[in-house]
Amino acid sequence: PSKDGWTLMANPYASPVWFAQTTKSGAYDAAYWKDAAGNDGLMGNHVLGVGEAFWVHANSGGASVTFSPNSPVIATNQPDEYNYKIANDNLLQITLNDDNGKYNQTFLGFKPNASDQRVSGEDAYKVPFTDPRKSYIATMVGKADFQRNILNSNTNTVVPIRIYSSTPQGKLKNYTLQIENVKTILNQNKKLI
Repeated sequence: PSKDGWTLMANPYASPVWFAQTTKSGAYDAAYWKDAAGNDGLMGNHVLGVGEAFWVHANSGGASVTFSPNSPVIATNQPDEYNYKIANDNLLQITLNDDNGKYNQTFLGFKPNASDQRVSGEDAYKVPFTDPRKSYIATMVGKADFQRNILNSNTNTVVPIRIYSSTPQGKLKNYTLQIENVKTILNQNKKLI
């Protein structure tokens, strides 16, 4: 991995692969997909296409992701992100949509025993912003950007949100900020300001 823990990997098989069936070891943190439209998210139960690339984040010490002959799938009727969406049902979902159908998301939640610092397996870093033509949204703790951020519900924490977008010269874009699952945050006596 690079100094900051990010590595670009790809499906080595000539058939689609369930990412959930790969073996992760070492200081594996999380993996992220990113499509040609600039949309991205945590892998969950994503089906990787032939040669499809994805980002892996590892903590200090490195990690490995191993594909086995049992990973390939022939067909699926399960949504690509079935596991990921279930894991985020009780989180505030913040989506930045543009007028071309592209979007970018971040998730925020609170638990009584959670840490206000990053916890591997609970929080997930955001895939780095690399394409100025695409929109980008992330919650922040310090200088780090998060795709999924779980904080302590017993502390009063201000959570900044980082948004990047670019407008080609002479062209204006419309963006919509969509916030879902607001009730789960308000039920924990948190405010959206």
